Amino acid sequence: MVTIILVSNSNKEVIYKFLDGNNNYKGQITVNKADLSYKLKNKEKFTNSYETQAYRLVKQCIQLNKYSPIASKGWS
Repeated sequence: MVTIILVSNSNKEVIYKFLDGNNNYKGQITVNKADLSYKLKNKEKFTNSYETQAYRLVKQCIQLNKYSPIASKGWS
């Protein structure tokens, strides 16, 4: 399970930090709203399932144009 928490939302991009199922900090992701490109804090590409799942969840927020302060998604 991953939980995303909104850090910043501008016209150009959205930033969420993400936590694992035990509420341990796992990273931060910035996603461009126009082209859905991403930038991970301190990394260049995905290296684990938390990062991948966080990106999918943020991408869904952008596509729906709804930026929840907090959202979670399980592995199923």
